[in-house]
This record gives sequence, structure tokens and C-alpha cells, in this order.
Amino acid sequence: MADKMQGPRSISMRNMAGKALKHAKRTWRLSTSRPIALDKILCGGEHGMDGLQFSRHTDDATRTSTQVAHSPHSRLLRQYIEIGERLFDAGTFEQTDYYTNAVRCIDMFGRYFNAKDAGGILPIARNLVALYRGAEIRKGQASHAFSRPNDPIIVYPIQHSDCYQLSDGNHRVAVACARGYKRIRAYVRNRPQTTTLQQYLLDVSWNVNRRELYQPISSPELSQWRLVRKCSDRLEMMMRHLTPLRLEEGSTYLDIACNYGWFVKEMRDAGYDAYGIEIDKFARKIGVLKYGLPVSSLLAGEATIFLRETSSRYDIVSCLSLLHHFVLGGDPGLATELLRHLDRLTKRVLFIELGDADEAWFRRRMPGWTPAHIHDWLRENTTFSSIVALGKDSDRAPPYAGNYGRTLFACTR
Repeated sequence: MADKMQGPRSISMRNMAGKALKHAKRTWRLSTSRPIALDKILCGGEHGMDGLQFSRHTDDATRTSTQVAHSPHSRLLRQYIEIGERLFDAGTFEQTDYYTNAVRCIDMFGRYFNAKDAGGILPIARNLVALYRGAEIRKGQASHAFSRPNDPIIVYPIQHSDCYQLSDGNHRVAVACARGYKRIRAYVRNRPQTTTLQQYLLDVSWNVNRRELYQPISSPELSQWRLVRKCSDRLEMMMRHLTPLRLEEGSTYLDIACNYGWFVKEMRDAGYDAYGIEIDKFARKIGVLKYGLPVSSLLAGEATIFLRETSSRYDIVSCLSLLHHFVLGGDPGLATELLRHLDRLTKRVLFIELGDADEAWFRRRMPGWTPAHIHDWLRENTTFSSIVALGKDSDRAPPYAGNYGRTLFACTR
């Protein structure tokens, strides 16, 4: 498939007038144009706002992580391809994401192009279809025509990523997507952006601005971020232990210090009534945004306070890589107290792991806390009838070689 559009209505900018190009480069501080894969371009803002600003104003945290092939503009063209002119029937058009997006812009800015109310949106949508079909836009509708087909497509680079955020060219890029193009030429603005999801991740207190994911998250702009904890290895061990216990459908599950809530999501998908407790509000936001978790499933609170004060009990509880922090802080007695609270609120199974003296960064700070010692510590301070080591995680990899590889224990009654 061609990298750029050809023909008299090309949106590749090949025939853009020299004066207009110089003006755009001066105004937007552009680099030279380059071919960019469409699947690397994510949605930006509207009406001159960048994507992060637009997301904040609209409370739409997903927008800046959405590929342009799934933008409201691209979806409108796909719907047109599927049902043709019926798309513009009363009651049908008003249900499109394109219409919703345009109304939102009118509410925010007072207009969407020259439409100052909802009634003016339809001609703009029709002109998008005309641009896709290569049809002439009628002279009397020129004011609905948004940018000219030859105008430059402009993007921002997205920080810590090989992706770009669309700055100017929503309709032209949507046409390229609808025509099946894989790449398009664009000018790159010299001002890197972050997506809303990236900003949430950088704001999580555990991250301290590191480009790392503590639990798996799939999003185009995160492909170059390091995943620290694989998680699926521990989930597999947990499920293998739970299967023969035959707990009733809808049994309750709680993850202590759940971070983004990956285990909460997986346990919900497995049929459990799953919850997490997490103090960091940005971590909880990520769980709602990327895992689709209901807000009510992520309880806001500090783990030690919750464990001391809750009177609730859960069939299954997990506490992963938390209690060793109290040992490191010089208070192993607090770790033991919290373990006894975990024992109290667990009806059937407690899954627990700690950092231990087998890890390079803990050898001097946690001497004696080997997996064997942790097993004995669990037996001495809980009332479970069975305590077994299920296996180790597979996170002992560069740049953390010599660390992680923690033993997951199942405490069962």
C-alpha cells in the first residue's frame, strides 16, 4: 500500500504551495516531513488544544491512547462504508461518536468549525464523506470544508515512545485510514507530548517518574516501557492451587496493595467477586481506565490502616511484595502484626510473597529472611492448616538480575 495519497486531492502535501509551507513551518516550528505509520499516530485534541489538555477538559482519559484508525472521524467513515446514506438518517447520525465529539466541542469552544449548534454538524460530516469519496464539495458548503486536502498533517512526538499525537489533520487522516493506507507523510512539531495514561503512570508514587510498568498494561505508547512484574506467572500458580478447592462461584477475593488492579481484573474475569485496596489514586485511575474495573472494586486506603480496622472477611486474599517493607524499615513486629490481621480476614486461602535474603538488594538488610524462614514465620503466626510454597516468579531479569524470584506461598484452611 502506498505511503501517501496521490492525485489532485492528495493529503500527502506534495503539491502544497511553497509560501504556505514556509508559513506553517514558521508558525508550528516544524521539522521536515517524514512518512509515519498510521498505527503509530494517536488521537490528539481539537480546536488548537493538544491531546492532554483536551482529555483533561473532557474527562476522556482514553483519547490520547487511541489510534487514529479508531477516532470518531475514522469510525464515521467506517459506518458510512457499512450502511451508506442511511448513516445520516435522523436518529442514526446523532448516535455516532463523531456527532458526540462535535457537540462536545461546541459545548467547550462555542463552535465546531462553523457549526454553532448541533444542527450544523451534519453538513460537516457530509463533507468528510465527500472528501473520502473524492467528490467535489459544493461551493455553498465551502465553509464546512475544514482544512484543504493539500494542507499539512502535523503531529507531536509522544515522549518515551515511538508514537505520535495528531495535532492537525483529524479528517484527512481519517480518510487515509478509511482508504486502507498504512503510512502517511506528516510534519513533526518540536514539542514532545505525554498521553494521559503516561502521565498517570509517571504520577504513581511507586514509579517516581520511571518508565516502568509494575503490572501488565497494553497501550501503543507503552511498547517501549519496561514491565517489572510479569504477574501472569503468579496468577497461574494461584489458579492451579484454587482449582481443586472448588470454591463457590462468586467467592470473594481481595488484593492488598493492589497497584493498578491487574489481579483484581483477572480474578473478576475468572468469576470471583474481586476487590483491591490501594492508596495511590493514580494507580486506581489506571485500573479503571485500562482494565475496565468499576470504581467500587478499587477501595481507597492505606493497607496497614485497612488491615487493622476492617471487619470484613474474604474467601481469598493476596498480599504480594508488601510485608518485607516493614522488615526493611526496622519493624518486623509490624510485619507480624499485619500477617495476623491477614489471617483473621481470610476465610479459605491467603496468597503471600515477600522479598527475601536471596535477593541482592536485601541480603544485608534482611539477613535470615530466606524462603525457608518465611515458611516457618507464616506457620508460627497464622492459623492455617496448610502452608505450601507454590513456586517463584520469573521477574529475575535485567536490569533486575539477582533480584525478584520471590517465592509465592499459599496458606489454606
